[in-house]
Amino acid sequence: MCVMGPEAPFACLTSDIVRSREAPDRAALQCRIEAALARVNESLRGQLAVPLAVTVGDEWQGLFTCLEAALEADLVLRGALAPEVFATGIGVGGLATPLAGRTADMDGPCFHRARGALERAKRRGSGGVAVDSGDPGLDLPVNTICHLLSALSSRWTEKQLRAVLTYRERGTELAAAEALGISQPVLHRSLAGARGREFLEAYRQLLAFVRGYPGGPREEARAP
Repeated sequence: MCVMGPEAPFACLTSDIVRSREAPDRAALQCRIEAALARVNESLRGQLAVPLAVTVGDEWQGLFTCLEAALEADLVLRGALAPEVFATGIGVGGLATPLAGRTADMDGPCFHRARGALERAKRRGSGGVAVDSGDPGLDLPVNTICHLLSALSSRWTEKQLRAVLTYRERGTELAAAEALGISQPVLHRSLAGARGREFLEAYRQLLAFVRGYPGGPREEARAP
């Protein structure tokens, strides 16, 4: 459940594929991005103010009703687009314009913060997530955990990534193994090698912290 109430800020997610110009088939990559965004838009439609969509090149953007949903969308997209690596900036704040059907037709602090956060994430070189809400009490712990999770997952193979995320989705090793078409012992070894359970527990604690953060940033009101 999102922590933000009717008068609270939005969370703008902006992502960009790292070194996308080196992709051997840019057209195929674009198709994969569009399909992945469509799946996330469907699964998180109740927490979207403006659906995720490609904005320019291999960059996409969407507007969520809370930071928790934006973080969830980013993790799901990493599984859907593997082995592609991308950087994500999430800006939390108000709007200076009314809601519109496209983020390109909107402006406000959440968009400016997302752009700055994306540039910080890009400077890390290996993708990952950076968050800017204007509240150090929220940003410092969230960015610290996100940075550590990114450092851990950057060492995964594509098979390990899929094992971890499928295990998270299905809930048990057996169900995840069946979904992936592998044996339960093979899945178990993938999770152990990736420190997948530790990753998922840290991620669960991250979402719990965001969910329980008292009120979220409140310095800007929503646009009428």
